[in-house]
Amino acid sequence: MTSAEFAAWWRDLPLAPSEKVIGTRLLECDRDARRVELAFDAPKQFANARGTIQGGFVAALLDTCLGIPVLLASDTRFGPVTLNLSVNYLGAIKPGALRGSGRVTKIGRSVAFVEAELTDMEGNVLATATQTAKLFRRPGTPDV
Repeated sequence: MTSAEFAAWWRDLPLAPSEKVIGTRLLECDRDARRVELAFDAPKQFANARGTIQGGFVAALLDTCLGIPVLLASDTRFGPVTLNLSVNYLGAIKPGALRGSGRVTKIGRSVAFVEAELTDMEGNVLATATQTAKLFRRPGTPDV
């Protein structure tokens, strides 16, 4: 599957309810680099008393950045189930437009290792994450 084929496949999928809430948009993908770039709209409802996005919601944004590259790297045959998620909070995140990127660093037969970062629109890194994910075969995909 090429990067363009993956992008078309992704855009034809109905968004999961959680992805609708955060306004997930695929900006670009690179099959060879096993990398995706995403855009999000972090809603005001995710803010804490200080007016910044609560950490659990930041983790959810990063989790989205971590899952999609696994689909890309496996030609959509496998989806990820998080075994471990480690998040580094580097700066306050305000509601509004954000960018995220994710990249598979290694993928095997049953486990993938993925890294991600979340930035503001000026490119300032606000949070990073690493994930270990168990792979599950997506229904209807061929054995290869």
